[in-house]
Amino acid sequence: MNAPFLPGEFGAQPNTASFVIGAETAHVINLGVQLKQGADAIEDAAAVHVYLSTDAVGDTPTAAADTIAIGTDGSIIGALIAHALVLVKSETSGHFDLNITEASAATYYAHLVLPSGAIVRSGALVFGG
Repeated sequence: MNAPFLPGEFGAQPNTASFVIGAETAHVINLGVQLKQGADAIEDAAAVHVYLSTDAVGDTPTAAADTIAIGTDGSIIGALIAHALVLVKSETSGHFDLNITEASAATYYAHLVLPSGAIVRSGALVFGG
């Protein structure tokens, strides 16, 4: 009989995150994300779902962004809904960044769904168009 899996057996379990929102350049905003346990950065890779919405609470998911691509850190494991919901794996430092492209004037919010099911929200990503 197989033993049950223990919490954290497969690496760090983030319970929050911090965000750095870059300035819009050529219709692209870079969103840096640091996964954390409390106030400390996790010290292992972790995977989280990320989706965009047009409201800060996350009640209105949207697929309106032109593209969501990985920046310099982390990797997108899969796009579950094109331009709206992606599964992202962080670097072993718990950091990843996304390049979100939008050619029109728009405001989006990024929402991370953590392994526990909790949702952490970014500030506004404002595109000038």
